[in-house]
Amino acid sequence: MASESYWPPAMQSPADARRTADFRRRVQNVLRKCPGCTTSTFLAGLKAKATSQGKTLSENEIRNYARIFEDVLEEAQIYHPDDGFDRSTQPKIDRDTLLKMLKRETELRVSKEYVQKTEVEAQKGIFMFQATIDVQRQVVKEFGFKGENGIRVGIETLRTALATYPNDKEIINAANYIKYNRCFQCKIPIGATFPDSKLLTVDKKSTTLGSLLKKGAVNVVCGASWT
Repeated sequence: MASESYWPPAMQSPADARRTADFRRRVQNVLRKCPGCTTSTFLAGLKAKATSQGKTLSENEIRNYARIFEDVLEEAQIYHPDDGFDRSTQPKIDRDTLLKMLKRETELRVSKEYVQKTEVEAQKGIFMFQATIDVQRQVVKEFGFKGENGIRVGIETLRTALATYPNDKEIINAANYIKYNRCFQCKIPIGATFPDSKLLTVDKKSTTLGSLLKKGAVNVVCGASWT
């Protein structure tokens, strides 16, 4: 049931985006009421609710729900470190070890097996590749992080490498998704008039920002990367 998917492929329609945002809020509420809630417990509750309504969740829906739950959970653990996220039993990662972790992740990400897995997932319309999550889980386990709590600590350490060591050339070059990240601090001051720019519509027709503004429409340009 594509209309019920909370993690639709590639570009979300406004309706899909609203459903995703609504589902994320539901997850956040669950975590506030039950900080120790696990993915399996959360999914069991979803399945039970669906059954009570005479519905059955597809494997794709269950997988998508699980990813959103884990995504929200990770955000909570990164931005609210006092939520019982136990780091005391996990290895202390110094800069050189973190560098080795990033290089190992890159090695796995450019492997033929990884590329094949992401191609299959893309064809299925999966937005956040499970193959990427699997690679990061493998890396942190190889470097001594144990148990589900430890794996989450390790993945957080891996994903926040640049924040931990900003402007570190070796850290930047160790991971392709950091090295080739095209996001940078905007040089245009807040409140300034944005210069006219060439744009491409979704049907690949050339236009300009100025011509769109002349139509009187409100335009919002969002640039982002999942990594």
